[in-house]
Parts: sequence; C-alpha cells; structure tokens
Amino acid sequence: MLFVALFLFSTSQAQAQVSMSIAGRYQKFIGGEDRFPFGKVEDFPPFAGAELRLNIGLSYKTALTLEGSYMMGTKRGEFTYANMITTKNIAAELSANLRYYLFGAYNDRGGFYTYGGMSGGMYNIDWTLNDYERQNGTVAFPEPEYFQDKQFWLLSVNAGLGAEVYTGSFYIFAEGGGSYRFKDYISNVTTYTPQLHHYWKANVGVRIPFGGGPQ
Repeated sequence: MLFVALFLFSTSQAQAQVSMSIAGRYQKFIGGEDRFPFGKVEDFPPFAGAELRLNIGLSYKTALTLEGSYMMGTKRGEFTYANMITTKNIAAELSANLRYYLFGAYNDRGGFYTYGGMSGGMYNIDWTLNDYERQNGTVAFPEPEYFQDKQFWLLSVNAGLGAEVYTGSFYIFAEGGGSYRFKDYISNVTTYTPQLHHYWKANVGVRIPFGGGPQ
C-alpha cells in the first residue's frame, strides 16, 4: 500500500517523476574474520551482475529507488583446502534507497547525489568436493557434512554517492557505495556467523524517464 501511495503521489507531480533504470553492478566483500569453512574474506570472489530499478521522484531534490539485482561470482571461489574445494556463488538482492541531490535535481539535466537505505540479499553457495571424493577419504580432511551450508541471508544498511547526466533521451549514471551487515542467517548449522561483514559496490547504467525529459 505504501508503494502504491508513493507511486500515485509521484505520478500526480511534475512530468517524468517516475523512471526506470538498468545498470551493471560489481561487488566485493571486505573486512570481517577468518572463519571456517568460508576461508578469508579476500578469498571470497567478487560478484558481477545487473540491477533493475524503479525510481520515484518525491520532490525536486529527493527520490525513492526500489531495486532488485542478480549477480554471479566472477570465478570459482577457493577456500580452506583450496586444492580440493571450490564454490560457485549466486546472489539476489532487494534494496530500497532514498536519494538526495547535492547538486542538480531529479528532473534536471544532470546531478550529483548521495543515497542511503537498506537491502536484503540471499547468497547461494555450491560446494564442489570432487577432488576430495577422488581421494576416497584417505587424506586428513574435514568431513563433507561441514560443507552443507547452501545459502546465507544478509540484511544491510547502504550509503553511497552517484552522478548522472542527461543525454537527450535518457540519463547515464555511475555510483559507488558500501553496505554494512547488521543481521545474517545461515541456512544450516555448520556456520552460524559468516565473516562477510560488509562490501563495496560500483554501478554504471542508464535511467529512462517516463513522460519526458528535464523540465
């Protein structure tokens, strides 16, 4: 209901209050602890993917952004006993951010803005233990049941900066920011707390206004 109310409010305002965005995203986890079985944070692969956004102009200087993203690990992760275990990682995230223009405006020909909000992400982990299985358990190694965690959820707060410029039919924007985890949930019992405390991300994309360009 809140979403519908905001949508109706925005469409009743000046032209081009609502827009859609699509962007590429690159994300890297930083900080945290060295905790089994995920290994060190620097061993956790970066993610790359795409974002789809609905942007709702609340005023000349502010906008609400609702977004969904889908990402994949840029490579197979190598963790503890890396010669025997790798992972393939997939992530999906939903976010709500409030944007404020420091220079320019939502319907202007360009602008520089800051944003903040919350996100919830699900990270799937596909463990590969083939090398260990080929050893027939003859080497000193943790039992496979230690690797049954399949996914974890992270709830985070977000903040960042961005800039955009109008090309005549759409906006081109670039953003950089970070997220800090304040809640997590692991799908199994092997690891109760992931060492992935926070991450930084970068986005580049286009924003397409509905109903015309800058006023």
